[in-house]
Amino acid sequence: MCLQMYSQLIFYYINRPLIFIFLYLYSSIERFFKNCPLPNKNQQNQLAREAELEPKQVRIWFQNKRTQIKVILII
Repeated sequence: MCLQMYSQLIFYYINRPLIFIFLYLYSSIERFFKNCPLPNKNQQNQLAREAELEPKQVRIWFQNKRTQIKVILII
């Protein structure tokens, strides 16, 4: 992996191990979240395949993102 690709990594803690999500994969998950903040199992599996993550990691990412949005709206 080249140095330029490392600079495009976004770090997330998902169940303790450090998960690397490339910026272009993160942006696709973000776009999907804006359209559908609560994906069903099939959509989660599809996103997991595209992002090369486990479906559980995608599910937790969506849970965390929804919580962040709620906190922002409360404040």
